[in-house]
Amino acid sequence: MCAHHGCVVGAGLAGDSWRVCLQAYLSVCMCTLCGMESETRGYQVGVHYSAMDQSSNQYVKQYGAMHLEMMPRNAILIVKGDVITNSIRYLQVRSLPT
Repeated sequence: MCAHHGCVVGAGLAGDSWRVCLQAYLSVCMCTLCGMESETRGYQVGVHYSAMDQSSNQYVKQYGAMHLEMMPRNAILIVKGDVITNSIRYLQVRSLPT
């Protein structure tokens, strides 16, 4: 996990996006050592934003939907784990009437 940028290095990123994320992360870590963290972080976000943008990523939503589609109506689903629990909870909250 890229701690500063919130993306998973090497998993699920298209093309060379994981390399850009890793380079940005290493650059921020190096500048933290010399005290230039805030300036470098802003620069890295501006330069590499399009490569690291995951706003259209639908993997977790699709993962939750896949599990719910297999269940009969009004079934009780018991799951264990953050990703599966939160993906299904997200879909349930989105389906509530506003």
